[in-house]
Amino acid sequence: MKLVFFKSKEHKDHYFIFRTRDDWSYDDTFQKITHTGEHWNSGYSHAEIETGFELITAFDEKFMDYLIEHVATNHIHNPDYDNVKFRSWYEFKDINTDKWVNDFYDFLKQKQQEFKKTNGISVQTTLF
Repeated sequence: MKLVFFKSKEHKDHYFIFRTRDDWSYDDTFQKITHTGEHWNSGYSHAEIETGFELITAFDEKFMDYLIEHVATNHIHNPDYDNVKFRSWYEFKDINTDKWVNDFYDFLKQKQQEFKKTNGISVQTTLF
């Protein structure tokens, strides 16, 4: 999964997050959202954004949900861009993608341990 973070021109440290495929075209989406280039009349709602950064992971959409719920420090709702593929405007004061990924691994491990403890699941190894 690829997450693309477009930086807001209107809100300091706020990002418009777009979830997409690895073979996706950055320029096309940027032009559609900003109504520039060949996509000046794209049908998308106009947003004042600039180039941010991309994050490619092997995770699914749960990673995006984790960033929004646990890492982002503020949210400004935009009804045109708050859906499955688009999320806006989320504030990220400290951009440290390596830390985000490591913290998400730790989060998943913790959830797994809580699940095992709650449900009494254990692994038994038998040697033959």
